[in-house]
Amino acid sequence: MSTATRLSAITLLFLRPALRQPVLTLLVSTLPVSFIVIFRVIGGANLSRHALFGSLIVFATNVGVVSMPQLAVAFREKSLQDMFVASPVPPLLYASGMGLSRLSWVAPGLAILMGVLVATGGMPASALPAVIAVVLVTWFMGIMIGFTIATVAESPQMVSIIANLVGMLFTVLPPVYYPLELLPGPWRWLALIMPTAHAAQLVRVAGGLATTTPAMLALHWTALLGFTAACLVFTVKKAQWRRP
Repeated sequence: MSTATRLSAITLLFLRPALRQPVLTLLVSTLPVSFIVIFRVIGGANLSRHALFGSLIVFATNVGVVSMPQLAVAFREKSLQDMFVASPVPPLLYASGMGLSRLSWVAPGLAILMGVLVATGGMPASALPAVIAVVLVTWFMGIMIGFTIATVAESPQMVSIIANLVGMLFTVLPPVYYPLELLPGPWRWLALIMPTAHAAQLVRVAGGLATTTPAMLALHWTALLGFTAACLVFTVKKAQWRRP
């Protein structure tokens, strides 16, 4: 069986339960949409546009960091993961299939956000390839983090606590929903410690909402790709695939 076939099978396996409960998609969308409304009320159309771009990064991050670990630990506690451990499915393929199922789950929401941005003149259609590329890199980073959380945490309760805390640190506190320029100069570099801040700035630059220098653009891509690569290496080396 080819790698693509195995990946598709794993993706469909994890996607089917979510398709039976479409209300979960609505619940997952509540937080990003609420922030868009809040920023619209506080800062008007310009700030809400920043929140729209930021929501793309929030969806891409949280689908891996928050949603995926809770699904993975449920499979582990029910001993369903043991089936994959005993099969010729490597951990990275298992994590990628699970991550693709989560991405498919929120794909309609991502498509709607991008459609709204294009339809309202928030970004040109020509920016879509660059924006989608940033979203996919951010998603891959998120599933690596989420898979590690799910495999090293001791209990489902601890997984939920850690996943939600990491999700908040990555998406709510740094300049993801709001523009980097709102922070005082010295604080901007501190905020850029978080890879999601770089991802948010990249989609804003691609969409024409923000401008930057070629050097800063290179820094944003280097930081995002570098952190993603580090997450991949850490996951391969530290994620506990088998039960202790």
